[in-house]
Amino acid sequence: LRTVFLLLHLVHPALLALVFPRALAYFAFLALYTLPAALVVERVADRERQQNLAALLVALGVTAAACFPLPLRPLLALAPLFMLKLVLGFAVRRPDFGDSASVGEGGASS
Repeated sequence: LRTVFLLLHLVHPALLALVFPRALAYFAFLALYTLPAALVVERVADRERQQNLAALLVALGVTAAACFPLPLRPLLALAPLFMLKLVLGFAVRRPDFGDSASVGEGGASS
């Protein structure tokens, strides 16, 4: 299900490429770099390694995305947001904090 969710994000760059056809190469890069990067990060077993790899891939991707000539400079903001959301935000597994009933217990006495 996680992989399907990631693959559904191909729609965003495709729609933006239709709206901004002069930035087609930028949005193609965004899709063809971000989605495989997220899939690779998701396959790493160790959560700490996932985080480090995700941060490295986002940094490399944002740097590469900044090299594209764009008709509107504000479009540059889309690469970091898209990559952070999918690679660092979604592909990295969250820690398991146990059941929610024990959260907050033992903190302050009544």
